[in-house]
Amino acid sequence: MSNREVDSDSDAPEEFTLQQGMQQDEEIRKVRTESKSRAVREVKERRRQWAQKLTPRALPKEECNKDETEIEKHEESQNDKGMLSDDIVKLLADREKKVFTLESEDEEAVKKPMSKKRRPKKSGFLSLIL
Repeated sequence: MSNREVDSDSDAPEEFTLQQGMQQDEEIRKVRTESKSRAVREVKERRRQWAQKLTPRALPKEECNKDETEIEKHEESQNDKGMLSDDIVKLLADREKKVFTLESEDEEAVKKPMSKKRRPKKSGFLSLIL
């Protein structure tokens, strides 16, 4: 019978004092809050990494380069007072390139209609007059 009593005791729920129950409850609450905060931190970290992947990383270098180019332009403008600025020269060069490309496209457009062949329209039924 002693074996049966031991078995029945192991199946019974554990008995705790009030202090032990409160300590376990506090531990469970701490674990829950820590897991929730860890989950929130992990989500934030994933979002931050995802945002970093989407945003270009060369922005700080470009800002430094912009400052350097502005300084160089200012120095060049002081040295070349009688010359046009590089921006204006580049703008004019781009316009000339556009004009030349438009002229070459016009020549190609003239050639294309000549090479097309028109097919006669065929209807499914022939009409015969008797």
